[in-house]
Amino acid sequence: MSDNKILKAHDQYYRHTEGPIGGADRFEWVFQNFFSQTQGQKILEIGCGEGSLLELLSKKNQVHGVDISSSGVEKTKQKGILCHLADASNEPLPFEDSFFDAVICLETIEHVENPHRMIWEIKRVLKENGQLLISIPSYKILHPYIYPGLFTKENFMEFLKI
Repeated sequence: MSDNKILKAHDQYYRHTEGPIGGADRFEWVFQNFFSQTQGQKILEIGCGEGSLLELLSKKNQVHGVDISSSGVEKTKQKGILCHLADASNEPLPFEDSFFDAVICLETIEHVENPHRMIWEIKRVLKENGQLLISIPSYKILHPYIYPGLFTKENFMEFLKI
């Protein structure tokens, strides 16, 4: 894993939190609106935090998580979910090509050092015609990690085509 400021900033990110950052309602909403009928699928969440969304998905699917935070990985594993400590923007994801039916990456890509590499890795592990659910925060909230210009809706959609 790379030795960088992003890794250091996120390593113990979940150590002193109880439950999901931002509340469980947003993960319940994602589950209900995108995955409530999904079953028997292999699903990866990159930036899974402490595993709240994966916990919802795990009832009917084979789920895996990846996070840069060792404290997040630890909390996800405590829920019985397979989770790997990895920097998805600087190292290969620990999965075979075309392994997943769906990849989820919610408000994570704006935190990574190399978003291009992360998208390439997502494409590598996602099956052809697989589902990618990816989100970014609005640039209007002045999020400290937003790349100026890249993460407007139009530019982000173009970026995902790489």
